[in-house]
Amino acid sequence: MVPAPTNRLALSSFICGLGGWVLSILLFCFNLTLGSLITAATAGLGLMCLIPLSCISPVMWIAGVVTGHLGLNKIKVTGEGGRGLGIAGLILSYLGLALILCGICALVLAVLVGGASILSILSSPSFAIPTPRPFK
Repeated sequence: MVPAPTNRLALSSFICGLGGWVLSILLFCFNLTLGSLITAATAGLGLMCLIPLSCISPVMWIAGVVTGHLGLNKIKVTGEGGRGLGIAGLILSYLGLALILCGICALVLAVLVGGASILSILSSPSFAIPTPRPFK
């Protein structure tokens, strides 16, 4: 018996999900090692190159979600193989998007807590700016 051909959409979902994770891990390792040195040496201009690279992983994960769902629907209709690849691609892609969502929430929370801390410090009486004494 000849096995059913693998669905290309499911395969591309797996490749996008896995590729997004590999790229994210490589960028994270690069930022911990050479990225900080390059940023310091170029006075922050090196960071301008890393920001567009950081946007590739979320785009790959979104593509993985879309192609995963399309692939699983097509597998259901045609009976092709690759259901496991489609599910794995969806899991990897949804985990990556969840990681980004948690990072955004943590960043917003840090800004809110940091802003509240700064406001409480500035409004405390110990931080009050003394009024100058009048000249005699």
